[in-house]
Amino acid sequence: MNGENCTSVKNTQRISIAMAVFNGENYIREQLESIAGQTLPPAEIVICDDSNDDLTYQAIIAFDRRQPGLVHYHRNPVQLGVNKNFEKAISLCTGDMIFLSDQDDVWLPQKVELMTKRSERSGGVFCDSSITGSDLRPLNLNHWKNRGFSQGQVSKLTELSPRRRLTTFLRRVPAAAHDMAFHADLKELLLPFPDLNACHDNWIGVILAATDAWKICDKELTLFRQHESNVSKSGARLTWRRRIIEAKSSIVNDTFSWNETLFHAAMERLAGKVPDWVMACLEQRRDYAAARARMNCSLRKRLPLIGGELLNGNYFRFGRGCQSIVQDLLLR
Repeated sequence: MNGENCTSVKNTQRISIAMAVFNGENYIREQLESIAGQTLPPAEIVICDDSNDDLTYQAIIAFDRRQPGLVHYHRNPVQLGVNKNFEKAISLCTGDMIFLSDQDDVWLPQKVELMTKRSERSGGVFCDSSITGSDLRPLNLNHWKNRGFSQGQVSKLTELSPRRRLTTFLRRVPAAAHDMAFHADLKELLLPFPDLNACHDNWIGVILAATDAWKICDKELTLFRQHESNVSKSGARLTWRRRIIEAKSSIVNDTFSWNETLFHAAMERLAGKVPDWVMACLEQRRDYAAARARMNCSLRKRLPLIGGELLNGNYFRFGRGCQSIVQDLLLR
């Protein structure tokens, strides 16, 4: 470890890494090495394994021989899926601060240190990630930009009013799970996750935003590897052709009902724990999703629904503005 690139840190908090894995034998050892090599090293890496063979376990054991006692390994007797697998890993963490980790990324050496400092012993913290190919070559794209945020826009969120910060997260959560960390006292509020497929990063982001319990670390601290086996394909550049494909896919998969369920669950979880104006924002976001979920009908029936969401401003408050309007007019 190069002393010129490292700072002297006294670790007064126990750091836990929650990692949900599934058939991760190709890349997991490299990720574990990058976590073990942090300038602020973790106390534990909690791995919950959904694999259908022993190859991932064998890769983990090879790492464990070099770093004994760091990994706490749990093999699931039945496959839980990514959502519940992360939930289990988080629940088993014993540290003061919990980082979420994918099995196939690589962390830059100061990720844990910088994010821990930024969190100020409360709430959560989000960083950015550099999107790479399977060989870790950069694709000249970062995660925040890929989610539609201009350069520096995310870091400036903390300068906005609480209402505008929340609205940003209700439109689209800037961070993904691999760029998130939060303090353990939030586990009671975050767990269990709603019974929705792959909602963990959106859920955590929305809950932290609704409680205004988050910070931004404006650095790319994760190498977010894209390859054929990724659960997340969010690393692809959003060309117009891809936007149309994704717009059609969201209609086919009814992501609007998914969002309606997500925000209704957030309202139930946060009832009596956040100000009334926060609950009102969550309700508006839920109702916007519900309105769009009802738009899989004839154009004659759809037009009044589109008009209503256009008049109340929800297309621009919670959606992608004109893109969402065109999606509802022409692609259904």
